[in-house]
Amino acid sequence: MSLFDQELMSRLNTVISASIGIHCAPERFGDLEKALVLAARDLNYSDAQQFALKLFQSSLADEEIQALVRHLTVAETYFFREAKAFAELEAVLPDLIEEKRVAGKRLRILSAGCCTGEEAYSLVMLLTRLIADLDDWQIDIIGSDINQDYLAKARLGIYSSWAFRGVMSEPLDQLKARFFSEVESGNFAIEPRLKDMVRFVYLNLADDYLIYEKQLGTEPFDLILCRNVLIYFDKPLIKPVLQRLSRLLRPGGWLLLAATEVPSAGEKVFADYLRPRLHNDVYLFQRVATKSASSDLNVVPSLQNELDYGRKLLQQGEYAASERILTKGLEQINQYGNEKRKRDSKLQKQFLELLVRTLSNLGRFDDASCQADILVRLDNRYDYLYLYAVVLSESGRTSDAKELLKQAIAQKSDFIAASFMLASLALHEGDKHTANGYLQKVRADLAKLAPQSLVECTDGTSVQELLNIVEQLVNGAQ
Repeated sequence: MSLFDQELMSRLNTVISASIGIHCAPERFGDLEKALVLAARDLNYSDAQQFALKLFQSSLADEEIQALVRHLTVAETYFFREAKAFAELEAVLPDLIEEKRVAGKRLRILSAGCCTGEEAYSLVMLLTRLIADLDDWQIDIIGSDINQDYLAKARLGIYSSWAFRGVMSEPLDQLKARFFSEVESGNFAIEPRLKDMVRFVYLNLADDYLIYEKQLGTEPFDLILCRNVLIYFDKPLIKPVLQRLSRLLRPGGWLLLAATEVPSAGEKVFADYLRPRLHNDVYLFQRVATKSASSDLNVVPSLQNELDYGRKLLQQGEYAASERILTKGLEQINQYGNEKRKRDSKLQKQFLELLVRTLSNLGRFDDASCQADILVRLDNRYDYLYLYAVVLSESGRTSDAKELLKQAIAQKSDFIAASFMLASLALHEGDKHTANGYLQKVRADLAKLAPQSLVECTDGTSVQELLNIVEQLVNGAQ
């Protein structure tokens, strides 16, 4: 019997997808529920319901992301996976190599969603065949993934015979002799000279572009592979990911996607950035020259426009860029005299509220707490108190968070989000009696509202959706 009904699973799916990109179709909700149960166990929650409640209340911490990723991702990869794709790379890379030979013998390549490293190391092996004087080149190959366990195995560079099941470019024994040494238990270790050409870094493709640059560096790539990754993403996330990857490419550089991903990505979606090349059922896209990527982040003239732009970036998940815009706007407001600040206090509060949300999404809870404190000093209305409480809860300051939530309810007795969060905190502390009292209050307040209306301060949760969650939690709290 399922722990969660279909509607609640759909909501959990949306929350998780927004944080890590991975989206489960309804027919995979069983896999998602299993992942939630296992992740809750890994994180020492008493049950999956408590973990689910935490997901609804706040953004995912790093350890929560890893726990979910560990049970939602599958390490399906091997050396030279999809031989046709590597054949097409072998067709386009010689021209790129000759161009780079003239420009200084330097190549920069990204294997996005590299899993346990086979793809990145396959690229090194391919380059040894295409570049006779490889030792004279500066080769920078980066493998990125969201799963830290996979990255650890990639850095180790030791593989079983199963990892070689796709090798077709040359006799398997010959390839192993050239690039590997046999170690214990019939496993094979990648040769150190090849291993030194590859480094592996953590990257969540659902993060914003400035996080990409922080993890990968600002120098553009000549080639990016992102295969069999986007098929797991929710459709609204695919376009932003492709735009970020295209911005990482230098003009003339290539992006390789798996053929199964291109219909999902939509060729026309990023036609302004990339020119498609389809041959032998393999999709390669070449970056064409466009306006400077940095122009996307230029500050627009008026403070109201900056506020709207910061909000748009926040909604798009471009948190670091949003923080820059909002901080700059607040700096301008703070330069005003006292009288003008008072006249523009509404605008100042709007900037602060968005900045608190942005900093929280970046995981900078101490900074978010400082800004939230300023916000409630300007105006301690109930929704600002609730926002501050969420930040404090993320920082581990549970007692302070509960005090703010009670102040918010004192202002607005039917403030459902605050009562629900108090129930969540009580459940997390194992106080089922207190939790049940708050859940009963939430249930009574929800019963007064139209089922399809949205609950205030819950990021788009409907009355019916929250009522379904509450009913399940009430059963667990009794």
